[in-house]
Amino acid sequence: MSELAVSPIETSRSLAREGGDSARPLWLEELARRCAVHNKTNGPANMSLTTLESPNDRLVCVRVREAGNLLPRQFEEATVAAYGAIAKELATAPARHPVRFWNYIPDIHCVCDDGLDRYMIFNAGRFEAFRRWLGPENLCQLPTATSIGHSGADLIIEALATDVEGIAVDNPRQIPPVQYSRRYGPRPPCFARATLVRSRAPRLLVGGTASVVGERSVHHRDLSAQIDETLTNLHSLLASSGLCQPRVFSDLRIFHRRPGDVGAIAKAVRRRFLDSTRIEFMRADLCRRELLVEIEGVVQTGVPGDSVG
Repeated sequence: MSELAVSPIETSRSLAREGGDSARPLWLEELARRCAVHNKTNGPANMSLTTLESPNDRLVCVRVREAGNLLPRQFEEATVAAYGAIAKELATAPARHPVRFWNYIPDIHCVCDDGLDRYMIFNAGRFEAFRRWLGPENLCQLPTATSIGHSGADLIIEALATDVEGIAVDNPRQIPPVQYSRRYGPRPPCFARATLVRSRAPRLLVGGTASVVGERSVHHRDLSAQIDETLTNLHSLLASSGLCQPRVFSDLRIFHRRPGDVGAIAKAVRRRFLDSTRIEFMRADLCRRELLVEIEGVVQTGVPGDSVG
């Protein structure tokens, strides 16, 4: 740990091959420990589903075993089925409003068909799943998400739902992902940059944020510039959320491609956030090969009824 130059409030780990529980951010692990197992089932296509439930939250985890060995069309269909299983699980639950997704994708950069990589094929399945779930007219009110790759074979999708609807928050410096051009695949990614949850424990859930302006990656191969651009995007996103007062991150999770970059990232991030912010580092494959760092997090707004403009 010392060679990574992280402080006692920081942790560092790699995304395990099996993903799932071991991949959860620390704050979600803490929430999961307060939940009871509500449902655990096996479904078609080697798919299993586990649901954890508390009075105000529901966490649904779907695992498609050996999805990385599927043909492209089969992988797309498996993604549709996995999201469909989550939608069905949440349909009648008190906490039925999805506010946050984590997608752990096997061999995310694998070029599968017609020049499309596995992330693009995943996005096609996710788009179709949300079109069926929410309706095409509601794709502007998507939950926030993070999508990263791992070296195992399973596709793992975790969804956090609450008993109140979340409010999608976009970043004015970036094009909403659902409006991306076909440069990034035949179907666009479906997620909001962040979700504002106004409940008894109000919080802003910030999805994976990287060095992207508009829809394009910027500062290829330049770690320092990518860190600065990512932090600029985070602060722009906080400003656009319209919270009544300035807030701080309680938790940040930083994904990085190269283990040797952790020290530089930690130094840069620590200059911009309070010492009380808990920071977790995780080595993972990011959704675009040229990206070196991606950050997600939670802002505890602390005041019920904070609103967006």
